[in-house]
Amino acid sequence: MAQTVSRTAMCDEARAGGDPPIAGAPTSVTAFLGGAAQGPTHEAVRVGGVEEFHRMFGDLHVRHPMGYAVRDFFANGGTTAVIARLSAASAGAGGALDPAAYAGDRSARTGKYLLDGLDPVNVVCVLGNARDETVPAAVYADLLAYCVERRAFLIVDPPVEWRRDELLADPAAHVRALGLTGQAARNAAVFFPRILSADPQRGGQVESFPPCGAVAGTMARTDAARGVWKAAAGADAGLVGTAGLAEDLTDDQNAVLNRVGVNPLRNLPAVGPAVWGAGTLARADQAADAYEYVPVRRTALFLERSLSRGLESVVFEPNDERLWAQIRRDVGAFLDSLFRQGAFQGRTAADAYFVTCDRKTTTQDDIDRGLVTVVVGFAPLRPAEFVVLRLQQRAGRTPP
Repeated sequence: MAQTVSRTAMCDEARAGGDPPIAGAPTSVTAFLGGAAQGPTHEAVRVGGVEEFHRMFGDLHVRHPMGYAVRDFFANGGTTAVIARLSAASAGAGGALDPAAYAGDRSARTGKYLLDGLDPVNVVCVLGNARDETVPAAVYADLLAYCVERRAFLIVDPPVEWRRDELLADPAAHVRALGLTGQAARNAAVFFPRILSADPQRGGQVESFPPCGAVAGTMARTDAARGVWKAAAGADAGLVGTAGLAEDLTDDQNAVLNRVGVNPLRNLPAVGPAVWGAGTLARADQAADAYEYVPVRRTALFLERSLSRGLESVVFEPNDERLWAQIRRDVGAFLDSLFRQGAFQGRTAADAYFVTCDRKTTTQDDIDRGLVTVVVGFAPLRPAEFVVLRLQQRAGRTPP
């Protein structure tokens, strides 16, 4: 019979041993890929504020929307950004970056691979190299595959060509044109419309900008205040520093877009512009998916990253019953700490999560291959059905 650790036992272990041995990983470190006026192109740089960004990559520049997105990120509560400035040598006619500039080369560590070795990267924003440039669908598709590999979440800006009336006439077709489908779509969300804000480089004139930076900052603010399991949407998700929205949406229009995975930005009374949707692009497939909600997917990514990090030490432990019991205790204590913070649905811990690691999850073949398998289930706040994660770690290896 599969062994699932007792909630009472794991709580006693947590209290007796102090803090749980597994710590929560960061959730809102946001990478920005695009053009900038200056700065290194051979490495990605971590910055902790807009002033630090300006020192490294120059002041706001009317040609480079990445600087404005970083500004919006920090204005809305972001604390850590990773800047990947793509080489201007890859700019084509009109200054637009070639898709190859984003794709890059892993061996040369260019393009998206500038982010290799930087851990964690939780959220990814992609900017063009001109104010009104739409990032090509092929670039987003390529970046989404990389995000899945890195356990990161991709924020997709609406194409510049999207207009409210045309979008509402056939929203499904517009979403299909993004080319972000299949299981990978769980790791992406698109927000509409573009935001309006003052441009100090144009005498304070109000201009439209991609919303990704403001949305990522709002996610970071919500993570810090309520946890990654809380949707960054609603009256608490106002967009700071935003003068308005390029298009206004009614309640009925909002509902139409939500059904196909387009997250509306709304003008709310007494709040102003705010995020008013939290669906992933998996919703666009019109098939039931446990990860159609952004906070559910981001919570799962957070758990996978936290548990993978926390269980790294098992690599040199004998892969036997003693190790499995230790894993059940450690993972259980971590999940219980999250349950007490309100991360999961359920009146009791038994309703909220489970962790299984035993001879049924880790077969003799797994042991022979040096693998231990842990199965974790949790009941997200919405929907309440269990989401099950399966993680494998190396174990039973002889240290050098």
